[in-house]
Amino acid sequence: MLRTGRRARRRRGRADQRTTRFIYPGTPVSQRPAKVDGRLVAGHGEGDLIVGQGSRSVMGTLCDRTTRYVKLLHLLDGRTAEHVCDALMHTFAGLSAGLARSLTWDQGSEMERHNEFTCAACILVYLCEPASP
Repeated sequence: MLRTGRRARRRRGRADQRTTRFIYPGTPVSQRPAKVDGRLVAGHGEGDLIVGQGSRSVMGTLCDRTTRYVKLLHLLDGRTAEHVCDALMHTFAGLSAGLARSLTWDQGSEMERHNEFTCAACILVYLCEPASP
């Protein structure tokens, strides 16, 4: 018997066999334009979640790749895809068009609604490769 309570180990899939769990796979980081990769223009941000001890509190961060300007996403109700999408919409609504060009995020379940966010806010979301945030 294993420590987890199972009788036998489960095989994990190889990295090249993993697929995205999103309905709309999104645009991978490798397809970002050179001006985004080179950090030449402001307005291209990176985001992630910070989860507190015991998953009792959650905060989202948005950091501009050029200016290092940081905005916090207040996720008081939870970290589901709906809550993160609503918080992103609220945060980007307060920014000027010059500071809201694109967003890079990992492929966590909180970005399941990235396509809805892209359509509503006209901000392209780039997703990191699976298993390499």
